[in-house]
Amino acid sequence: MTSAIKLWIKSALIHIAFRMAYRGEYFISLVSMFVLELVGPIFTYIIYYNSPGFAGWTFYQVLLLQGIFLTVKGFSFMSFMGIVWHSNITLQRGEFDLTLIKPRNPLFMFICQSFDAEDTAKFIGGLLLSLYAILHIPAVSLSGLLIGIVAMIFGVGFFFSLALFFSSFIFRFIRSMRVYDVLEAIAMVGYYPKSIYPRFAGTLFTAILPIFIVAAIPAKAIFGEVDIDILISAVSVIVLIALGLYTWFSTIKKYSSAGG
Repeated sequence: MTSAIKLWIKSALIHIAFRMAYRGEYFISLVSMFVLELVGPIFTYIIYYNSPGFAGWTFYQVLLLQGIFLTVKGFSFMSFMGIVWHSNITLQRGEFDLTLIKPRNPLFMFICQSFDAEDTAKFIGGLLLSLYAILHIPAVSLSGLLIGIVAMIFGVGFFFSLALFFSSFIFRFIRSMRVYDVLEAIAMVGYYPKSIYPRFAGTLFTAILPIFIVAAIPAKAIFGEVDIDILISAVSVIVLIALGLYTWFSTIKKYSSAGG
């Protein structure tokens, strides 16, 4: 486990060093990514103060939710979500064969190769936004904060399961980059509180496709509202990861070199 973590860190540093070869372009990319992600909180501010707001949520609680969302999404996209778009590139070039002959788990090596240095801005921006919101929310307890962090880990797990499913789909159907748009559409559901959705959608995105474990559930835990949703979503995430791993490795067994 320790050697795997070290290898992942070295791989991440190599990707960052590669982008740093053109520091100006990399810096502009980071700033652009950060500014683009600020659109959501600004839009929320406009909605909150020009409407009845979000039922049961204060402005800073919603801001915390969105900060957590950016943190989890930023870490996930930085760390492993790159396997979705990287699948297309490596398959078209026939480069995935090189991954298979390396002396490590092919999925782990594929994740290392897919590190996205630009999403570090999204991750850091999410952390800063979350910290700012927490400082404006009274009575945040240590226990609530710890439960919230655990829920965020499950949120990362949910994104990991999506990455496995979508990467598997691309292995089956070459040149399917539109799945990335579907992935973004699913992710955006978690950008707002559960209370704004119909009951059916709330159940769907809690127990079946648990996108609320990414941000809404961790945010509620941090400001002191822990309910059964966290357990339901956690179980669902574990099941999705297991199915995702089975699907990915089953797909790889049928891989027939360049061309699918």
